[in-house]
Amino acid sequence: QFIVVENRERVRRLADLALGPFRLALRILETPILGSLVWRMAQPSVGSAYDMNDLRRMVHAPEKGGDLILCNAPALILIHGTKHARFGETDCANAQHQIALMAEALGLGTTTIGFFIIAERFSPALRRELRLPAGHRLYGTLVVGWPRYRWQRIPDRRPASVRWE
Repeated sequence: QFIVVENRERVRRLADLALGPFRLALRILETPILGSLVWRMAQPSVGSAYDMNDLRRMVHAPEKGGDLILCNAPALILIHGTKHARFGETDCANAQHQIALMAEALGLGTTTIGFFIIAERFSPALRRELRLPAGHRLYGTLVVGWPRYRWQRIPDRRPASVRWE
């Protein structure tokens, strides 16, 4: 199932609510003893891609008019399904991918927002605001807008790890 949000003010409200769990995480991590312990425990799952400075930037961006959660997007598409569906997460991921391809064909740009899904898992206020049906969970988040840049070629990527058999 899908929720399409076209109202910019509502997108801003959702972005603000999504920051709630990250604000709490930052407060905990900035406490001297507890924060150090929690950060060390989280490292294997968090990886080295993000650090405390990234978290601070995300939490404090709205003070400068920024939105590092939903990127000040003009529209948002949320994809959700039942928690117990055998292939719910996969089906939602496939739908999200197809929507992104269609948007590109229409001249729109999309970006998937994993932080929003994390926030939904840890924020009762955000869940209430989204009004997801009972027994559903959020599996996909796409911001949709007009791309600022058009790529003339595919950006360089690390080679894929492929095993031929």
